Amino acid sequence: MAAATLYKRYLWLVDLIYRKGSITREEIDRAWAHTGSSVNDDHSTRIPERTFHHWKDAILDMFGIVIECDKSNGNVYHIVNRNELEHSTTYRWLLNTLSVAQLVSDNKDIKDKILLEDMPSDTQFLSSLIDAIRTGHVAQITYQRFGTPAPYTVNVEPYCLKAFRRRWYVLGRPSTAPDTLKPYCLDRIKQLTLLDDTYTIPEDFDAQAYFRDYFGICRNEHTAQPQRMVLEVVREEADYLRSLPLHHSQKEIGEEGEFVYFEYYLVPTFDLFQEIQLHGSAIRVLEPDIFIYWLKKEAELICHDYGDFDDEQYEKDHSIETNTAKN
Repeated sequence: MAAATLYKRYLWLVDLIYRKGSITREEIDRAWAHTGSSVNDDHSTRIPERTFHHWKDAILDMFGIVIECDKSNGNVYHIVNRNELEHSTTYRWLLNTLSVAQLVSDNKDIKDKILLEDMPSDTQFLSSLIDAIRTGHVAQITYQRFGTPAPYTVNVEPYCLKAFRRRWYVLGRPSTAPDTLKPYCLDRIKQLTLLDDTYTIPEDFDAQAYFRDYFGICRNEHTAQPQRMVLEVVREEADYLRSLPLHHSQKEIGEEGEFVYFEYYLVPTFDLFQEIQLHGSAIRVLEPDIFIYWLKKEAELICHDYGDFDDEQYEKDHSIETNTAKN
């Protein structure tokens, strides 16, 4: 059986038990019988006992997820380390991806009405880099930055993978600068080969901790010290930040009139700067000064570029409002 099919079945079983909390073998078989062909491609009505336990063992080996039978509670299966899944962005991403894929597969008659965002990064490179991290093999990549005339080749020791804004990045130690870790975007990799050379990721390296004080993938070359950031947000925009926080440090610290105030502690970076720009005039930075400076300079450049455009006449001619309402 193809590895991709087995992988889907493992994730299907994890997702099922996770959603149910606890479930019997009979209930698992009934769910399997009604599963779409993207996972149950042979349309079988039950999972053989030996196969079921093989899946459990494989899930433990691949994902570190422990599935056990609670004989004292009616022989129900449950995930022992459920809390670990709930606090792991990787597990949540895996389960959410599977759930969406399963929903689409089970509703093929309306699949043209379910629109998903594409991740353009090459999944072939993603698979190879996962193998590199798991086996400790150095990756030789041919890489071309945007805006550069030609690619270059470098050996990289991959440390972790991170998805950001529909792109995959690998954080690795390049042979050209062995004292640093650099991010490489997968959609800029032209060629990738796993070498026989091996490496070891330091035991004290923590990928979550590495990015904890940052928004996005970029690091600040001048400082790694988190700074207090305070945003003044119009009330209509505040709900967007409440439902999808910019950063785990986000804290709502007050309201006044039509504004809501949010506080953060993170490192100022270009990715964060761009994110704030996306909200336009709905968000005003009160601190730190470096962000106020960057935003003011950017606003001046924009005003210069469009300074000769008669916006008042355009609004009058087209009877439009200056602010665009959000859905």
